[in-house]
Amino acid sequence: MLFIQTLFVHLQQLLEPDTVVLWVRQYGNILVFLFAIAEVVPPISFLSPGGLAIITAGALIASVPMAIGFFLSAWAGFFLGNTFFFILGRHYGRTIARHLFLTEKRLQAVDEFMTRYGRVSVFLGQFVGAVRPFIAFIAGTTHRPAPEFFGWMIAGTAAWAGLLISIGFFLRAHLKIVLSTLGSIGILLFLCSILFVIAAEKKIKHEKNTTKPG
Repeated sequence: MLFIQTLFVHLQQLLEPDTVVLWVRQYGNILVFLFAIAEVVPPISFLSPGGLAIITAGALIASVPMAIGFFLSAWAGFFLGNTFFFILGRHYGRTIARHLFLTEKRLQAVDEFMTRYGRVSVFLGQFVGAVRPFIAFIAGTTHRPAPEFFGWMIAGTAAWAGLLISIGFFLRAHLKIVLSTLGSIGILLFLCSILFVIAAEKKIKHEKNTTKPG
């Protein structure tokens, strides 16, 4: 626990707006790509470091080729991170779940949730750093069809990368304010995602109870 707290403190210091701007100016596409990958790795993703870097990149755009380069770098990082966790879940998800003492009944509930809401979860999950790696892992664990997962994941990551770059580009005059408030937005989205999961699970349980015979 102390290690995680220390990591968070160091990351917060490194991700000060002025520092991020300096890094993006120096390392460009490479930094955007690496930070986008970090956006899919817990617990780093909880702080949205990729979001900070990509918004900064958007604010520094000076030409169309530069904009395309930043977009592709961000998208490639998101894609690679999601793919890793999907494959991890596909091959080791059930084993890891059993080591965490998740019952088969609980796993069946997760399977049913992903069958009903998997597509929208994969797409919208790309907009929440704290959720992104877990939704890819769960999609792999529940053996969602690869074309379905990759189709919605690619659409979600492209939309998220494009949105972040657009925010940086159009709000470049207020970049520091945008970077400072991004963390609060991430927390809000995380809470909304938790409420969505709770509501969906309650709906599934309610439908099961109402369809029981007698």
